Amino acid sequence: MSNRLEQEFPPTKWLPPVGPGGLPPEVVWHYVERGRQLRNRALRDDTRTAGTAVVRAAVRTVTVARRVIHGVTRRLVARDGWGSPAPGA
Repeated sequence: MSNRLEQEFPPTKWLPPVGPGGLPPEVVWHYVERGRQLRNRALRDDTRTAGTAVVRAAVRTVTVARRVIHGVTRRLVARDGWGSPAPGA
């Protein structure tokens, strides 16, 4: 981080008011735990989405490669006369 940014936004260590004048610790820990659950769910969903995208990309790549290979072999067979003989020949 640049010095200008550190000067403009100095690091702070704020803690929620817990105890006699503020919220009870149980309430604070409830919200902290809920935040952890939401973050973990978001990470799980993002990982699942990324994995699905990788699998789909692999399937599309294989499909395109198969179509290209199939097209090339059909052209080679038609050009070189390697095809099956005509019916009744």
